Amino acid sequence: MIWRVTTLMSLALLAGWAGWQVSDRSPPVVVYSAKPEGPATAGGPLRISYTLNRLRQCDTIVDRMVVDSRQTRFILDPLIFATGAGPIGQEQYVSVVNVPAEAAPGPAIYRTTSRFTCSPINALWPIYAPSREIGFVIAP
Repeated sequence: MIWRVTTLMSLALLAGWAGWQVSDRSPPVVVYSAKPEGPATAGGPLRISYTLNRLRQCDTIVDRMVVDSRQTRFILDPLIFATGAGPIGQEQYVSVVNVPAEAAPGPAIYRTTSRFTCSPINALWPIYAPSREIGFVIAP
């Protein structure tokens, strides 16, 4: 009898934990602002100033691309952070992105999509943050 109660209690705890893990789908990072610090040149750096709040540490993969004035997409290498990219709490930093040398001058977009793995359940069903588009200018 005691084993049945213990087994049922263990299963109930496991089901409760799994339910909490599945329902916890909010992104662990809230970005308040992301602004370019000025124009960039093709083949040169683009400096982006970020202000964000990191709510928890999670493995993070950021898929990135630059779309130039001719609507040509340049896929950049993803950024991979094990256990988050920084400390928990509010943070300000500048990220440097290399603009492809083949990018056409004019208005452009730096687009990112982040996916997070915060728990074992997220290995199968990751958390995605909305795509972020940051407009900037590629100088001639």
